[in-house]
Amino acid sequence: MKMEVLITTIATSTAALVAIIGGFLVSRVLTLSSEQSGILRKVREISKDIQAKKQLLTTIDKQLLDLDAEDFIQEHYKRLISEQDFEAILEEHYQYRGYEELKPYVNELYSVWNDFYKRSQQNIESEHPEVEFNHFFKKYKFEFPNRRNWYEMLFVWRAQVESHDPMKRLLEAHDVIMPNSATEDYKQKANNKANMEYELKVLRLRRDEQKKLLGEFGKPKGLWMGLLVLVYACAVGVAYPITLLPYPVGIYDDQNTKSLLLSLFFSELIFLFVYLAYYTFILTKRENEEYR
Repeated sequence: MKMEVLITTIATSTAALVAIIGGFLVSRVLTLSSEQSGILRKVREISKDIQAKKQLLTTIDKQLLDLDAEDFIQEHYKRLISEQDFEAILEEHYQYRGYEELKPYVNELYSVWNDFYKRSQQNIESEHPEVEFNHFFKKYKFEFPNRRNWYEMLFVWRAQVESHDPMKRLLEAHDVIMPNSATEDYKQKANNKANMEYELKVLRLRRDEQKKLLGEFGKPKGLWMGLLVLVYACAVGVAYPITLLPYPVGIYDDQNTKSLLLSLFFSELIFLFVYLAYYTFILTKRENEEYR
């Protein structure tokens, strides 16, 4: 066999093998990229769901806090205004919420009381004082119109205190207020909060699992090894042999050159088939682990 024919055969065979295995690697990379894009899309969708549920949970928390604060104010507004000892009242009678949570509401109550007191004095000093709350509330401009129920509560309390009717004083001493925490609306919101917290926990676990899969796709096993094997095959089976073309007659020892070329060719075959066997084993092992 002429050396040029051998060199051409080795280079052509190597190029064909590199093209086949290179196509396999490219196909694998494209598959991984597609799967990675799908996981990224899922992570983004789950993150959006988490963000939306966190906003809903914040809204529900605020609603529950408003209801709890309303309970606390309605139950203890007289002592809060008379004694001005918020911490002691909270520690003694109310364990559901903390000081920092209820402090803004109590400060608002004090502001409402100061505003109410000024308007009450104006009403008393007017020629025709209003004795009904609806007329009283319409007549004067209040700083906190959204707290109409607090103004009404203070109006009734002051009327009871200033009244000489013993029946009204008896009613004052036995105010019965149904707490918001006992209403169906409150219970429904509390259940919604519990369900939302559970759903958030599940979503976070799903997102963590997807991120874990994404990390595994970012470190594909065998691809870099395959690239090195292809580079080696191209170097010893294509690049080096073609440097001998056109083959000079009488310069090299043909027998030694032939042995070297065949040795390099067989070595690249060994590397290529060992790589294919290893990668097949990795894929089979991964599939078996997934189905366990």
